[in-house]
Amino acid sequence: MNTSLTTVRARVASFIAPEMVGELIEQRDAAARLANLDALTGLANSRALDLALTSAEADADVHIIVFDLNNMGLVNKRCGHERGDLLITMAAHHIKRAAKAHGYGERVFRRGGDEFVVLCPARVAEGIRCGAERKFGTITCADVRVSLTGSIGATFDDADSRLQLRKHNQKARA
Repeated sequence: MNTSLTTVRARVASFIAPEMVGELIEQRDAAARLANLDALTGLANSRALDLALTSAEADADVHIIVFDLNNMGLVNKRCGHERGDLLITMAAHHIKRAAKAHGYGERVFRRGGDEFVVLCPARVAEGIRCGAERKFGTITCADVRVSLTGSIGATFDDADSRLQLRKHNQKARA
């Protein structure tokens, strides 16, 4: 560490009452935890995902499940953003439960908007995807059908490409 930085830290520390140090450390740790959480869902956020992907992509056994809620733009327009937020929260709950059932509840992230990501071994990925989709089901709001679609890939780009193809095929069948 830089000597001048160490000196500055020592001087600042001399102004802090010893009994305040523990409280300040707790506040710093709480702020660090909040910086990695999504406020709406309580899941880890995209910042935490970026950090996790760095190490996950080096592990050949880690697969990525990308989930997306279908028709959320229409829901927000017709039913309002409060209803949309409720559906996002419900999706987060079902994805986390499905991942937790396989021991990967702490590896669920909200990437942003209506998109979620789960990092897990290939052997449980399909079970998590199917479980979350099944539990969420299809919800209708002002004649808009909302469903959860997930796709699995070895990399984020792979999973995202498969998700777009899967959603396209679902629309073509509807």
